[in-house]
Amino acid sequence: MRTIERAMSVLEAFTQTEPSMPLHLIATRIRLSKPTTYRLINCLVDLGYLVRLSNQDYCLSLKVLHLAGQVRGTLSIREVAHETMQKLARQTDETIALNMVDGFDRVCIDAVDSSSRLVSVMRPGDRAPLGVGASTKVLLAYLPRAEIAKALDNLSRKRKINKTKLRAELQQIRDRGYAITHGEVTLGNVAVAAPISDPDGRVRYSISLSCPAFRYEPRKQEFLQLVVKGAAEISRRNGCIASSQRKSR
Repeated sequence: MRTIERAMSVLEAFTQTEPSMPLHLIATRIRLSKPTTYRLINCLVDLGYLVRLSNQDYCLSLKVLHLAGQVRGTLSIREVAHETMQKLARQTDETIALNMVDGFDRVCIDAVDSSSRLVSVMRPGDRAPLGVGASTKVLLAYLPRAEIAKALDNLSRKRKINKTKLRAELQQIRDRGYAITHGEVTLGNVAVAAPISDPDGRVRYSISLSCPAFRYEPRKQEFLQLVVKGAAEISRRNGCIASSQRKSR
């Protein structure tokens, strides 16, 4: 833990006014000896987080910028989506979640809970393998074919699946523009999910509604329409001019 804290202090020593610094100045900033600082810097250079310049100064690498860009993107979509999510939660009184792909998993990055006593709980950070549940199937359906194949291979190592049947279901999701699953993640629950498009038309996120089946059945058409409409609204606010999503029928 101490080594990690020291390494982070090296990265945090750089500022907009001093984007590059020599070893001795970094050591002074983080209040460590030059030999210790040198070892930390060499490790960060080897990992690709620092760059050694021709004048022997050091600066942050583009790898750090890439990580920062990922965080900005995640924060941005939360801000873009949250108002619509709150509106959906008020309209349905059910749990609404915002999801993204992380490797072979779906990870929840924001959620608005239902006020009902019996709720489907989703928390930011909750994960599920791609291919299990509506929110994950929507994300999986819009991945490039090669990525879908890898995700299905990964899922097949964890549980028994019918790849042919699942591929057909993913095609149906792409055709319809939404996914509905019954009890795949939580027994007795139903989930409805729709894709959120980027300005370039790529699907990187999904919005989902989950609730007990007995509350879903009387309002299933309404819930579907609201989720699809909400996803399209978030896509427009996210800069997608012509959403590829189809309206529910």
